[in-house]
Amino acid sequence: MKIRLYKTQHLTLLIALLLLFACSGDSLPTHWDGSWERRINVPKGMPGSCYDEVLQIEGRKWHLTATIYSTFECKKAFLELGFTADIDEVLIKKGSHDNNVTLKLRDIRMTSMRDVATSAVVELSEKSVALQSAKYVPEKWQQVEQNLLFSNDRKRMSAKLFLPTAALATPAQVNSQALIPFKR
Repeated sequence: MKIRLYKTQHLTLLIALLLLFACSGDSLPTHWDGSWERRINVPKGMPGSCYDEVLQIEGRKWHLTATIYSTFECKKAFLELGFTADIDEVLIKKGSHDNNVTLKLRDIRMTSMRDVATSAVVELSEKSVALQSAKYVPEKWQQVEQNLLFSNDRKRMSAKLFLPTAALATPAQVNSQALIPFKR
């Protein structure tokens, strides 16, 4: 009887440990987690507005806040847009030492729109943002693969332009393949 109880306790402990290790794999921080910032300047000779992006990656959640300026000079912010997405899958290029990562994003949508041109910030209602989301994030942009290239020290990360923001601020750059760096 004691041997059977002893084996049952060990088996229960082993199962609990396996479940603990299996569940903890999703919560381990990765080098792409955290806050990243970049400024997108208007290329010389193109029309458009300068804008800043702040990207937050936390586990399986991806959040981007874009602040758009009134001109190419980056002096007076007038519009702030918030976007969110779920990270469906993370792909790491073989042999890249985790410096070449692709995030498969799904359910990309606009979550906020704020007029920041004056000291009295005006935020659109949830219903209005949902309507604007359908306009600024068309169905073809609601699922994308975002390729991220990291510097060896992991303090800089380069990525292509986020299309909904680029389409609003600098439409001529929507087809750009340029990788623009973020920094922590």
